[in-house]
Amino acid sequence: MSDSAVRPTPLRSLVTLLGMLTAVLLSLVLVMALSFVTTPIPGALLIRSSFNAGGVQGNEALAPFVPTGVTRDADLAYTSSGRPDERLDVYRRADATAPASTIIWVHGGGWVGGDKSQGENYSRILAASGATVVQINYTLSPEARFPTAVQQLDAATTYLLDHADDLGIATDRLFYAGDSAGSQVVSTYLAAVASPDQASRLAVRPRVHEGEIKGAVLFCGAYDVTAVRASGQFASFLNTVMWAYSGVRDWQSAEVLRQGSPIDSVTAGFPAAFVSAGNGDPLESQSRAFAARLQQLGVPVVTQFYDEDHEPALPHEYQVLFSKYHEAISATRAAVQFVSDHGGSDVDADRVPVLAAAR
Repeated sequence: MSDSAVRPTPLRSLVTLLGMLTAVLLSLVLVMALSFVTTPIPGALLIRSSFNAGGVQGNEALAPFVPTGVTRDADLAYTSSGRPDERLDVYRRADATAPASTIIWVHGGGWVGGDKSQGENYSRILAASGATVVQINYTLSPEARFPTAVQQLDAATTYLLDHADDLGIATDRLFYAGDSAGSQVVSTYLAAVASPDQASRLAVRPRVHEGEIKGAVLFCGAYDVTAVRASGQFASFLNTVMWAYSGVRDWQSAEVLRQGSPIDSVTAGFPAAFVSAGNGDPLESQSRAFAARLQQLGVPVVTQFYDEDHEPALPHEYQVLFSKYHEAISATRAAVQFVSDHGGSDVDADRVPVLAAAR
């Protein structure tokens, strides 16, 4: 037999190599497809990347509206864990000489994304009004599940109470605020502050008292998990984030998330609330329902909603889009005015040029 009969030709070697590469690629595709079916991690990380990119861009877009004269104490550890996601930033006017009414803000991001740094410019705008503004980080999902973020908000609150004098915090004039997922975390926590039974279920032991909390500012939140329907164009997104947040693939029947539906756990002890969402927000109905529930309980509520046919349709998180919608500026002014009217008399929207112009 000749050598040419046993030695692979270049063409045969190329075909063999291509076959091997095809097999490897098909195996990788299969593994990736299976990973999306068996765990929320890949999908959650993709959503996180997208949300974080949008959050950075949104923060940068607010830069032209930020007044000078606001300082920041950054990356303060609110626990001794050493975790980078258990840190907070504090903003206040550079000329502040006394503790001020304090807005404690929890960022959004579908529980899987977001970061306190993405709220920097919005916090500077709020702080220019005279408030001390706190932005907290918490452990995102799927690395952590509900109610970890609520427990971390409780830990951050304890830290702020312990360091109030150093940070310019008036402990008798606290306002909790959040956007999107952050509104769910905040409202769930405030419901627990007013209910020892709910606090026990969530394993929090709030040191803050109802009388110290003057109000809640809630933008574009999710308040009734049982009413969320994973259908239409948002089905894949909702299934991923809710699976990641709950740790249960069949999240719609998960009892753990029912504890995270503040519309069911709020009581008359919930603080006065400012509730808002845009008419183009898929979660707008949740904000309206939550506001109605609070009013039913006798809780003072100020709302900022828009007619269904309002143009332009205002999207989710519209309140930070100053360069696109004048309603964003007006809503932010209304939120600051709410703080001023509900115990934060040292806060004045007219001290912020962009908000003063929205009178």
